[in-house]
Amino acid sequence: MSKFILKVINGTILKPGTEFILTQGANTFGRKEGDNKIVIPEKGISRSHCNIEVLNNGELHILDNNSGNGTFVNHKKISAKTKLKNKDKIKIGDNLFELIIQNKSNSAQTSSKSTSQKEKNIKTSEKDTSTKKKPFSGKYIVIAILIIFGIATIFFKPSNKKSSPSMRKCSKLYTWAEMGCSFKHPPRWKRKVKYKKDVFGYTFFERSVLVFGYKYKTHNIDLIVDVLDGVPDIVDLSALTDPKGKQFPRNLSFKGKHTSIEKIKISGKDAFICESPVIQKREKELKTIEAVIKDHNRRFLIIGIAPKEIFNDFKPLLRHMIESFTLIPFKRKLNKPDNVRAEVKRILQSATALADKRHIKTDNLYEALQKFKEGAMLLNIYDFKEKDTLRQKLLIQYKSATKLLNDQIRELKFEIKRGKKVREYSAIIKACNKILSLLPDEDDKTYQYAKKTRSKYIKK
Repeated sequence: MSKFILKVINGTILKPGTEFILTQGANTFGRKEGDNKIVIPEKGISRSHCNIEVLNNGELHILDNNSGNGTFVNHKKISAKTKLKNKDKIKIGDNLFELIIQNKSNSAQTSSKSTSQKEKNIKTSEKDTSTKKKPFSGKYIVIAILIIFGIATIFFKPSNKKSSPSMRKCSKLYTWAEMGCSFKHPPRWKRKVKYKKDVFGYTFFERSVLVFGYKYKTHNIDLIVDVLDGVPDIVDLSALTDPKGKQFPRNLSFKGKHTSIEKIKISGKDAFICESPVIQKREKELKTIEAVIKDHNRRFLIIGIAPKEIFNDFKPLLRHMIESFTLIPFKRKLNKPDNVRAEVKRILQSATALADKRHIKTDNLYEALQKFKEGAMLLNIYDFKEKDTLRQKLLIQYKSATKLLNDQIRELKFEIKRGKKVREYSAIIKACNKILSLLPDEDDKTYQYAKKTRSKYIKK
């Protein structure tokens, strides 16, 4: 009989090194307790995510239960029942597992061999002790130790040089399936922050940021992956590498002052890499090495950042991590409609009706903003034009709806402050409930503030 173990390599809630023993029959994975054998309570996991079945003949099969984020085996998304083998990598949500198959018969044989070898060693040691001569006196042992210590201090003087980080230590692989990329990193590096933030300029962008970090003595060394989804196809590498051009990445700090701009290949795509001048941040001087890749209406900005005094030591490692960046198959959230512009006009009409002041409802504004953004993203990805009146209409309506929403939230925040002063707890809870209905986004700071305030005053 064999033993089947699923070991956590990388995880958000699950700690690396955690092991799950797979038993014969169905081993279900999901977010809902009671319905699943292995429960992973996080957003990226569906209620019933996937199932690993252990058969009587020792075979293992994995099947995805139509989950939202999918199931990956060896970095490939599965759509049907897939056979598993030893050392396979399985990704469920943001958690990466390794399958370990242990053969019990082999382990029993090795343990019996080791015990017999120990018995032999004990017998030989008993013979040696009987034939041993009398030990040296303590005087000669002390002299020998002093001589060895003296030789060691002469030939092995400690060096004052800092040990530079080795590129060979990039043995771990982090996969960000949500954004379709992966990169190598040293073992001690861990994910710090992963957040989403919408950026609005002359067109709409959906932005996701991932921060990987490591603490070296008292210094923080970070690798930041910044993704902009919806970048027009007309933006090419030559436009991105011109510091004086309009398309030069606006995300880069000290725009136009970067040094040693070099065109390179990352994951088989045209890219460029550059260094920033010294950045002053919270009384600390920092330097960065930054790279930009464009692929299928996405722009990846990768930033390696370290304090100025140790930047040169970590620069080769940060560059190695950037160059290990790999693009993997990525499923876009917005599918291409049959007629893009007709679909965008329909979205604009329904969103404008939702944001109409005469018939406004509590949750209409947030829904309207999402529709305006969806229409603009469809234009960016599938039918981009430099001067587009349809996108301008979306821009105007988006700004007016945003202003209405901000005005309502400002009034509700004022009601919360007034309620705190006069101790009207019911008014505070009512205002908080309105904010939560206006902004059904758990990542929004105002939503988190309202939720925290409501829970605090409900207890009172």
